[in-house]
Amino acid sequence: RLVELSKQHPKIPAIWNNLGNIYQNQNDWPNAITSYTRALALQPEHHSARFNLALCLQKLGRAQEACQYLRPIIEQGLADENAWGLWVQALRQLHQYSGAQSALDVALRRHPKSAHLWLQQGALFEQQKRWQEALSAYQRAVPLQPELHLAWSQLAYLQATNGEWTALAHTLGKLKQLVAEGSTDISPFVLLALTDDPELHYRAARQWSQRYAPYADTRPAPSRRQHLTIAYLSADFYQHPTAFLAASLFEHHDRQRFRVLAYSNSPDDKSDMRKRLENAFDAFYDIRHWSVPEIVSHIQSQQVDILIDLKGHTEDALLEVLAQRPAPLQLTYLGYPGTTGAPFIDSVIADSVVLPEQLTPHFSEHPIRLNHCYQVNDVKRPRPQTHMPRSVFGFRDEDVVLACFNNSWKISKAMLECWLRILQAAPNTRLWLMDRNPSSRFQSNVRRAVRAHGLDESRVSFAMPRPYEEYLRYYLRVDLMLDTFPYNAHTMTSDALWMACPVLTLEGRTFAA
Repeated sequence: RLVELSKQHPKIPAIWNNLGNIYQNQNDWPNAITSYTRALALQPEHHSARFNLALCLQKLGRAQEACQYLRPIIEQGLADENAWGLWVQALRQLHQYSGAQSALDVALRRHPKSAHLWLQQGALFEQQKRWQEALSAYQRAVPLQPELHLAWSQLAYLQATNGEWTALAHTLGKLKQLVAEGSTDISPFVLLALTDDPELHYRAARQWSQRYAPYADTRPAPSRRQHLTIAYLSADFYQHPTAFLAASLFEHHDRQRFRVLAYSNSPDDKSDMRKRLENAFDAFYDIRHWSVPEIVSHIQSQQVDILIDLKGHTEDALLEVLAQRPAPLQLTYLGYPGTTGAPFIDSVIADSVVLPEQLTPHFSEHPIRLNHCYQVNDVKRPRPQTHMPRSVFGFRDEDVVLACFNNSWKISKAMLECWLRILQAAPNTRLWLMDRNPSSRFQSNVRRAVRAHGLDESRVSFAMPRPYEEYLRYYLRVDLMLDTFPYNAHTMTSDALWMACPVLTLEGRTFAA
């Protein structure tokens, strides 16, 4: 009916705006953008059409253009909480964090009861590693709008990061309930560390991936050239655990058979690893400032045969690119230990341990199982041999040092209490953890648990994050690494084994475990 009205009354902007809303609800972005553009051409001050157009552009990764359309609304003082939220989101997408924080300060003064703005504040604090403030922001968001399910996900993640285990148990119950009710806003990544339930992981991932529908359901034909083109898509092409594992893989592809490309939305940290990665590919494309359509178009222009995503449902992933089906075969590998639940990803590279036959029904992807181990490792990584005396770290020669250098969000209450019982039973043992987030309450909450178990606080020490080679030296002073559950150490296990440090782990039912 609206299409007919737009033909009968082509100069009424409200009709074009409403038609754009219908297209947007159907995720038909090109027609939505065309409709809103027509409305604005007829009435430049039509702020609803202006906001809606900016929203479409932001969802397509065209944040710069979104800001151009939003700016008049902001500068004229006409922004409601939704416009402020979109403005902040676009600035974050452009990595303009100080501008985003200034805008949020103004927006929250005007709309202090906006759950969406507090959610944005939490996300911005997270990016700045202000963990306790991020937790407080999410705690403000949830009671203001309990149906804002994404806030529940982030609340759980920050509770785990801060070691707020009692509150986390309640939040996990809420997350399970929301997934069972079909929520599409419960982060599948957050659930990996909270439960060893493969069906819950699958449902959460499948429901989360609905945000990319309708996706392109027709795939391009293979190029049929002598050299297949493989492209890797990642935000981890810098000094990152994924790079520490995979650098040699990129270098060792058979160039007689394959052309190998990188599409990187990674920060350029100017490190030796970054330079090495740039040289490891036949072409290295820095796509941080490209829009999603530009990335898709470039992949198509390169006639990529196999597109490999290294991120899954983790920070700065670009699954919206794969949703447009730019390559005939699309895989997920290494960066996400679970199913994406995405119908546009064909296969997952795994092995028979992390993805045994009984786990296959809980994956949307077809498993490609390597014969030995799916986790590639870099043979050029450093292996330091010299070490500091134990006394430097506060240990005695007779101490048995048990260590876990995993992120705090992987350390569950049950696992920590297990370790503390070991300390109670074996007087010469010491527990060595790493406090990667000194602005969080993790360390103080661990110390509280130590006291509750009747132990001297000196029995538990905290290492500080160090550059990669210095961090590896820690393992020379460790007798046994204790793994976490239900999200195991992964790269950190390979670090320990590389340094000849034994690892004690617990095998669970999910890929992450």
